Amino acid sequence: ITRIATEVDEDIFNVTSKIIEYAKQNLNAELDDYIYVALADHISFAIKRYNQNIEIKNDLLYEIKRIHKKEFQIGMWAIDYINKEFNVNFTKDEAAFIAMHIINANYKESTKESFLMTKIVKEILNIIRYYYSVEFKEDDFNYDRLVTHLKFFAKRLIKKEQVENNDNELLEIIKIQYEKPYNCSCKIKKYIEDNHEYIVTEDELLYLTLHINRVIAAIK
Repeated sequence: ITRIATEVDEDIFNVTSKIIEYAKQNLNAELDDYIYVALADHISFAIKRYNQNIEIKNDLLYEIKRIHKKEFQIGMWAIDYINKEFNVNFTKDEAAFIAMHIINANYKESTKESFLMTKIVKEILNIIRYYYSVEFKEDDFNYDRLVTHLKFFAKRLIKKEQVENNDNELLEIIKIQYEKPYNCSCKIKKYIEDNHEYIVTEDELLYLTLHINRVIAAIK
């Protein structure tokens, strides 16, 4: 970290360090040290872009805001702090970019993997939304549980790590008791297997069905 501080503008490094400390406290997590380089570089370029009137939109703004709530809130705190320190006017797009750096450092993933994870969660949430013709209650505890489950599911998918398949008598009961959520899970299974070369096991199907049932029951 000392070496990084000598390579980056001192003011930017100090602001970056404050943001990282704030993120660590709020997430109650250690972050990969590489974030000091990545985030300092990002903020430095973002300020240069701003001064040259170059605006970059974040295509995943809405998804990051919904799927990575805590990290996005840290991003919002960060842009407020940066705006005051450097007399710029960063928007929510920039907050989402900062959130992605925090996500990468927390999950120890590459940026490519974090974007892919967010994209997969977005795809699954869309299948559920369209299947039931609903909008999610984003302040609902069941929605948070569903999103957390989907993030771990997407992470397993990217790393090609499958949940073990147990002899599932419970799934047979669930198929009958929760027919509609189960059918929705089957649509997700088909979509994932067609598009991501990953076999969704019966255990995955079971957990997915239960989470969908909970979140839809809360909406209805």
